[in-house]
Amino acid sequence: MSAAFEPQWGDPEAGTTLVEVLVAVMILGVGVVGLLSALAFLYKATDTHRQITTANALAQQAMEIVADPLQTPWAPCGEARTTYQGVLVAQGLTGVTVEEVQQWGNSGWQGCTGAAALPLQQITISASSPDGPGGVTMSVVKRDPLRPGTAQ
Repeated sequence: MSAAFEPQWGDPEAGTTLVEVLVAVMILGVGVVGLLSALAFLYKATDTHRQITTANALAQQAMEIVADPLQTPWAPCGEARTTYQGVLVAQGLTGVTVEEVQQWGNSGWQGCTGAAALPLQQITISASSPDGPGGVTMSVVKRDPLRPGTAQ
């Protein structure tokens, strides 16, 4: 061998020791485990976000159907929850529930007891994703199109 290709330091027969290799493998292993943990967390977070987005879209679609007087006619407050839920089921929306219907009374939103001050109903709708626990609750206000919006 010529002198130009010989290392200038140490023994030309020396190589990497077993300890150096083990330390390098351990450092790389810790990095890979950290990367895989981060990927697993991101996958779970993305899946949860997708479920919530799906539930949100279902709830918004249900609100539009309930608020539209052509798709969902006005129902008296006592019958409204059952009537509106029936319309949503007929439209094929699964995982959507009409939770509560309130009417506008003299002191604000109240249950379906007594006379309504205005022809307004607040309908609370909950929706959950068909493939997971993601869920949302939203409210929409519906007006009786056959009654004027003045107090009685």
